[in-house]
Amino acid sequence: MNDVSETFEAVAHRQNPELAVREYVDVEALRGLVSARQADIFQRLVDHAPAAQIADELGISPKTLKNHITAIGKRLDAQGRPALLQRARELSILITVPAVILANTISDTLNNANLM
Repeated sequence: MNDVSETFEAVAHRQNPELAVREYVDVEALRGLVSARQADIFQRLVDHAPAAQIADELGISPKTLKNHITAIGKRLDAQGRPALLQRARELSILITVPAVILANTISDTLNNANLM
């Protein structure tokens, strides 16, 4: 069984929920709503990075990070990480793509480029 088939089977049978979907930020949709720094923070939130890790990687205090997240929330009319991500999905800023589609697209691209 190839990787694409295994991914499909795992998703279809809910054996590995993490394979079910991947989420991507539509940078164009986000642009103009938040600052470049806030867009970077938002991407890290989408990637489920812990707040302490985000603050450390960006060299900012946890309070500054919280202020940025609050500002993003005000722009998107949401409070807290779960509500913020849900609102981003509703506004098509956060795009959810089934992993099977991604796997098939990657496989097709590699096959077309004769890399597999």
